[in-house]
Amino acid sequence: MAKNRIVYFDWLRVIATIGVVMLHSAAPILYEYKDLPQNQWWVGHVFDTLTRWCVPIFFMMSGALLLNPDKREPLQTFFKKRAIKVFIPFAAWSIFYLAIQIKTGKLDPSPAAAAKAVLEDKVYYHLWFMYVIIGLYVITPILKDFIGNTSRRNLELFIILWFVSTCVFSFVSKFYHIKIGMDAYPASGYIGYFIMGYYFFTYSFSRASKIFYYLVGLVGLVLTFAGTFFLTTENQGTFDGFFYHYLNVSTVFVSAAVFILFKDISANLKSNAGVMKWMDPINKASLGIYLVHPFIFILLAKFLGLDAFTFHPLVGIPIMTAVTIAISFVVVKVMQSIPVIRKVVPR
Repeated sequence: MAKNRIVYFDWLRVIATIGVVMLHSAAPILYEYKDLPQNQWWVGHVFDTLTRWCVPIFFMMSGALLLNPDKREPLQTFFKKRAIKVFIPFAAWSIFYLAIQIKTGKLDPSPAAAAKAVLEDKVYYHLWFMYVIIGLYVITPILKDFIGNTSRRNLELFIILWFVSTCVFSFVSKFYHIKIGMDAYPASGYIGYFIMGYYFFTYSFSRASKIFYYLVGLVGLVLTFAGTFFLTTENQGTFDGFFYHYLNVSTVFVSAAVFILFKDISANLKSNAGVMKWMDPINKASLGIYLVHPFIFILLAKFLGLDAFTFHPLVGIPIMTAVTIAISFVVVKVMQSIPVIRKVVPR
């Protein structure tokens, strides 16, 4: 195991990867509130709610790793590394999924339509993550300078301002129909997760603070469970995913609690060798699994008739998740063994 390896990041990366696939396996069920038995809809809702933290955790880990002001490197080196890690896979998989969209008749087969889909982030539903992470990488050198010249108190102030402007404002707008006119406020969007990840990674917290975060995380889960059901019923059975949004109050609460929980667990374990032995291969294939798994969904539905509705969700969602991850993992490992091709599924 590498000397400076952050073990709980490996845990988080693996479990979050599984969570993403599970979340997408459950998603189709949520839109069938009117047509499915209530117990089946609730199973899908439970699985999806329990995994909403998975994508924010990826942003938080990236911020923790990249914003350390002590790790200095020339801008050219930094952007070259990020291009290899993210931009090449983004370009390659965008072309791949554009081809699928054209093949299935969902996109007009013209260069203009393809370019428009790429510019508007309408290539495929999961690629939005790549747009956000590329944007965060671009401003990382600026953020690193800010963090290197600020205090813990200022970081806390930034996170609070971000939470208010991004999460609280949207909550007020949704439930009180008041549009707060601060759209240009700089502390908004996914930048908050980026900085929050660095903050939770860098600083220590008292036992009382940890308990507070865990309680807040539980509140977030309950809010997502109950709030989504309430909004969906109020919407005459048409799914309302307001509380599912990654920049929502409840998701931020849960994501913060999960990050601190894994950090705390790792600090109190005497040995991680046994756990890491089986997690390491998935860890190295995580980005590739994220990028390829929607295509595996397509293949499973086409050739095996396997989708979210094949079995009762209590069985079907775990089966879909396990089968999709297994096949995605094999595909990624094969691709990583082939020169040139391995660049689109970096470790």
